[in-house]
Amino acid sequence: MMYKKILPILASLMLLGGCSATTTQEQPNGHKEPTSSVISVAPKTATKEADVDYGSVQDKEPTESLCESVLTPSVLKQLGGQVSYNGNGSFIVANNDPNITVTSTTKAYAKEPPIAANQQLQKAVALLNHSTYQGSNRSQTSSDGHSNSSTIDPPGWHQMKLLSSPYSELYNRGHSLGYALVGNLPGFDASEANPDNISSQTAWANQADGGSQGDGQNYYEGIVRDAIKSGETVEYSVQPVYDGNNIVPSGSEIEAKGIGNDVSFNVFVPNVEPGVAINYATGLASIQTGKATVTSSQASATSASKSSQATNADSNFATSKRVVYVASKGKSNAYWYNENDMPSDTNRANVVTMTEAQAIAAGKHHSEDEK
Repeated sequence: MMYKKILPILASLMLLGGCSATTTQEQPNGHKEPTSSVISVAPKTATKEADVDYGSVQDKEPTESLCESVLTPSVLKQLGGQVSYNGNGSFIVANNDPNITVTSTTKAYAKEPPIAANQQLQKAVALLNHSTYQGSNRSQTSSDGHSNSSTIDPPGWHQMKLLSSPYSELYNRGHSLGYALVGNLPGFDASEANPDNISSQTAWANQADGGSQGDGQNYYEGIVRDAIKSGETVEYSVQPVYDGNNIVPSGSEIEAKGIGNDVSFNVFVPNVEPGVAINYATGLASIQTGKATVTSSQASATSASKSSQATNADSNFATSKRVVYVASKGKSNAYWYNENDMPSDTNRANVVTMTEAQAIAAGKHHSEDEK
């Protein structure tokens, strides 16, 4: 398999503190591969302003500046300070050299510590082989037809419809260890209801599988999935990376190293969505088209209390183009971010959508019953 062709190891160092231009070549399968590389992204100071090009919700792939917007000093430090944009939406870490410590190189297993008290997922590590691969869907493999299909709302889950977007909604329940990789491992909860394995991950970061979509987690999982499906053994780890006390990760560092095969990569997939500005402290988001000037201090959470963060987030996004839901054909005084949070006796046929700015202009308020 051509794993190394897809993930070339970056060999030449650039000047410190800057970024070189990256050119791309279009491959026959539509996957753009960089012909030159950026080794270090200049660290952002707490007050430095930067123009972020959010692109549009209609885009299949985020812009480079949107991807770089999550690389705050804290995130860069956790990644070891050396990252390079791969030209396809994600970043190469530490010259693509994985650094995984496994407890066994023969017996398949998966380990992930419990979610931390600050609601941040911990690093997940696994030894994967053909015995862990799951090719069936959840309902087919669960004993009662339902258990593997159960779900939870992970920290920061404020779902948002994305009209005209190829992804339709902002968030997926993103696995650290994907269902196809560990779904056949006895004793491991690979459902979307495992709080130690599920985070609020953008649809792009979760679903993008290469080509015109760019390289999301699904793309890198696909490399490992193909390897173990064919009988190979792979050491694998996923570390959700958070900025400060944020409850939504800025992205995930994904590492894989084949045993007796050429699977090898160390990458960072930013948790971004084209055309959307996300407050990672709360999970609230707004539609943002084109360029906007932000500071890294705006993008980074501090040690402020959760109640203060939520209040600030509501203020920041109150006049946005975010789509909200209103009952009684729009006559209700309250609006909801997530239609699923509305009372069970709500007549769904009479629920209408509008932007949050329109709702506020009409004198409506965010429902106090929605977390």
